[in-house]
Amino acid sequence: MNINFNKVARRWLHESSRGEPSKSPNKIAIQTVLEILSSLRPSSKRDANRIEIMREQMIKIRRSNKRLEEQVSRLEEQLQVLEEKNKRVAETRKATKKGK
Repeated sequence: MNINFNKVARRWLHESSRGEPSKSPNKIAIQTVLEILSSLRPSSKRDANRIEIMREQMIKIRRSNKRLEEQVSRLEEQLQVLEEKNKRVAETRKATKKGK
């Protein structure tokens, strides 16, 4: 079980310093855990099965995280539309009050 933590840390720092909006801290953490799991060398079949189960669970978490990020993005867009609509309604009311 030889994990190169320097390589993992360097990659994490490099990706987080680029400031890419598409790379959330969750994505980076999930990718790091998957890399560590793939580098493990189990000593028994039982350990291999456990590692495989953990890897499958991390993949499910990654998919779920992606769905949640997409949903948040859609909700943020809807919120922006509603705020713009609310602003126009307020401006219309203000203009109507001035006209009276």
